Amino acid sequence: MADINKSISRLIQALNTKGYDLLYNRKQFMGVEGMPHNLYVLSKAEWDSAKGRYNTVDIYKTTSTVRMVLFLRDMWYVENGQELPTDNEMWNNIRERIKLQGGEADGSDSTT
Repeated sequence: MADINKSISRLIQALNTKGYDLLYNRKQFMGVEGMPHNLYVLSKAEWDSAKGRYNTVDIYKTTSTVRMVLFLRDMWYVENGQELPTDNEMWNNIRERIKLQGGEADGSDSTT
């Protein structure tokens, strides 16, 4: 688990050097079985000059740290103008649903 979290941190750090202003948070929610679950949220800080502060916009949510790494990897490939890898069939299907465009998604990972 530590390696996955390290990968997430490094990818976010690399993307932030390119001006993405990404934030990463973990929230918890209670599942229907009465057990807590972790929800990992990737957000983007956007400057609101009218209000003189940053607003936070969620760009991806998932209960899987592996899927967060794959999402961030795709963002890195998009940033560098590279073709997205197709090495993971499950992720390819999720990628189609979340419509990664320009380094951002239009929703959350609804399979979790």
